[in-house]
Amino acid sequence: MAFFEQAITVLQTLVIALGAGLGIWGVIKKNLM
Repeated sequence: MAFFEQAITVLQTLVIALGAGLGIWGVIKKNLM
């Protein structure tokens, strides 16, 4: 069960990191254009 909770935590971290990366990329792209 602990492994399952850890997996969820890792997934949440990846989703947050991905969302932040896309947000930053969007801002940079908009500024360059």
